[in-house]
Amino acid sequence: MLCRPPWAREWLEAHDLNPERWEQDWHKAGEAYCRGQTAELERLVKEVALPGLVYAPAQKYGRATLLYGTYEQQALALWFRAAAQLENELGVGQEPLAGPLALELIRDRHGLDLSNLEFRLGVSRGHVLEVVANVPLDVVAEEEDLQNAVDEFFNLLVGEVNLDRWVSHIDIIRSRRQSGLMMVRDSQSAETWPWQEFDALFSKAVHGIRAQLPPLQSQESKEDWLAFELPVHQSDVIQAERCYASTCLPEALKSALEGTAFSSSRFTQDSRRLVWLEWQGQFSGAARLEAARELEEHLRNEFSSVVLIGSGFGLKSQYLDYFLEPKLAQEFLRKASEFLSQGVRMGFYDREWQGRMLQASPSENLNTSVKTN
Repeated sequence: MLCRPPWAREWLEAHDLNPERWEQDWHKAGEAYCRGQTAELERLVKEVALPGLVYAPAQKYGRATLLYGTYEQQALALWFRAAAQLENELGVGQEPLAGPLALELIRDRHGLDLSNLEFRLGVSRGHVLEVVANVPLDVVAEEEDLQNAVDEFFNLLVGEVNLDRWVSHIDIIRSRRQSGLMMVRDSQSAETWPWQEFDALFSKAVHGIRAQLPPLQSQESKEDWLAFELPVHQSDVIQAERCYASTCLPEALKSALEGTAFSSSRFTQDSRRLVWLEWQGQFSGAARLEAARELEEHLRNEFSSVVLIGSGFGLKSQYLDYFLEPKLAQEFLRKASEFLSQGVRMGFYDREWQGRMLQASPSENLNTSVKTN
């Protein structure tokens, strides 16, 4: 499946790249890559000219990969790899390694031995995993250096993309020194596991979360929806102007509105993404709510696979929150704009797409993409 972001065309045009040729060029580069010719793929990566997005050749620690420096670059790298049809040949970000190789790499890069590391793993609000790493005091390092090494070690165990999507943060606690035979544990503390178990327990936790996700279904009635207020004009939230929300999936929407490490994959078993529509309210009171209700009904009739999970308003704007397939985003936005006869914007909650907005006007056939930060 091609992981093309809805804002891909506008992104290419903004970087003076040809949208009609770009994916074709990557496909040809992928074919050449499978014949052992890497020059064309390396040229395309350089043509993007983004610091942090680089091609790293295969080495003793794993296959060749596209490394990224930001979450948006992660989305781009996944798209480029899919366009080249190299999912089995080319990695994105730090790829998972066998445990002994991961330890060796940490020793080489950081000069630290994490062979006696243990961990705790738990599920927090927003279906996100939290990790506590238990590192013996024998491992001598500055706090920041140790944090970097531990973060990278867990990246190596399950892969950078997986860790980005599912783990909110990794805390470190220091345990007693090794006795040579065993680590002395506090009998009152939560159960800890040796690092060798992390891959299996991480996979089990992810599978458990996804297996319990209910199917996404449209609901005409909002009787069971939860309503909550939001503090306005906070700089660290994704919708600073929004002051009210109502939802049938509070775990998802509350997590998304915090604007942190949100991933739609933690709330749906398919490839739909959580987005929001935003437009300037032309009415007040009951008329404002009725206009939103009519738009909801219109879009539900037009798009059977798109699921409304939230609504709300701010001081000036109105909002609707939907799970939809990315390939439908532009058409969905256009239909909303035509129905309202005014400009409408679409934003993305997933961390790697945050900051990108699509916008449409009823007088324009072509949507535009803007970067908001």
